[in-house]
Amino acid sequence: MIKSELSRNECDTVKGILIICIVLGHTLIANTLIPSLKTILYSFHVFCFLFFPFLFQTKQFNADNIKDHFVRYMVPYLISVTLCSVVYNIAILPDTNILIWSKNLIKAIVTGNDLYIEKACGFGLYWFLPVLLVLNILKNFYYNQKPLAQYIILGVFCFGHLSIGAIPWKYKQYFPLFGIHIVIYILPLSIFCGYLFRQYFFILYKLRLLIVLLFISTVTIMIYISSAVNISHLGVYSYKNPLLLILHDLIPIFAFFVFLSFSDMLAKIPFISFIGKNSLLIYITHQIFIFVFESIVNKIGVLKTYIIFMYTTGILSLLCGICFPLILLYLLNIEQNLKRIVLPRNRKEFFLGFQNYFKRLRFNSSLL
Repeated sequence: MIKSELSRNECDTVKGILIICIVLGHTLIANTLIPSLKTILYSFHVFCFLFFPFLFQTKQFNADNIKDHFVRYMVPYLISVTLCSVVYNIAILPDTNILIWSKNLIKAIVTGNDLYIEKACGFGLYWFLPVLLVLNILKNFYYNQKPLAQYIILGVFCFGHLSIGAIPWKYKQYFPLFGIHIVIYILPLSIFCGYLFRQYFFILYKLRLLIVLLFISTVTIMIYISSAVNISHLGVYSYKNPLLLILHDLIPIFAFFVFLSFSDMLAKIPFISFIGKNSLLIYITHQIFIFVFESIVNKIGVLKTYIIFMYTTGILSLLCGICFPLILLYLLNIEQNLKRIVLPRNRKEFFLGFQNYFKRLRFNSSLL
């Protein structure tokens, strides 16, 4: 029997693998012990997450869907950046002037720039949520246009993809564009992946070994020539380095289809799909847990003793970055209305959770 579509479980499985890669990229293993591993992970993991929306049915481009996307991504973004900034400035930078803190926080929230966000709250990873918002909105806009308009839009974004990496670092490092600059770069690749998926998914499983070989080959070339990319602040190649641009376009595409082609096999491991189903919560909280764990271990001083302790710490950091967010998920599931507020899927769910949660708080306070 020929498969014609990706099941929800298989989709969650691929997301599970990708979120494990993202968590691993923030541990001691990738940051210190094996730098080449970080280079490999950063060459595809976030790219692949940004390809995902283009695998699924397009919604109508209207105000209601834009509002739903806004609530889905911006509510956890605002909560995460604000809470993290408060804790960071109390625990790490207690002498920071409140006016300077407020200015940094507002600038981070408004721009969505990873460097501004890192300055405000200690972690820059929250840039991903505004990018997802803009990407989903533009995806719906693009696919609701007539073919001629689609070709024109795609041509404009292809020009951006080829040229935006050529902007000098001193100008692009602080782009206050709410992720639009990253979307300009990633959109042509995402559209291409969506096209390949819809046209050739039925033979994907037959080609899995070939795709693996292509992925390994391109990654080997990348390591051999010591090239690297970092999409969060557009550390990418442009038309000035066409071969490197093509190489780093192919790597995330091959990686994405490697994971898709093995999704039916990996879906037999329920924990991976469970992780993928809850990848958003893991993403926005994992680096906090890793930071706390590695700070405690570093204060104990065992890292300076033996290399085996460093690897052990890295593995435990990976587990902390996955398991503690799942413990947080368990607590949120106890209070479903709070979960709807913090991680809403749409406006209706958010307002329902908000209304029910505070209605219950008023009721409990009236009993006191």
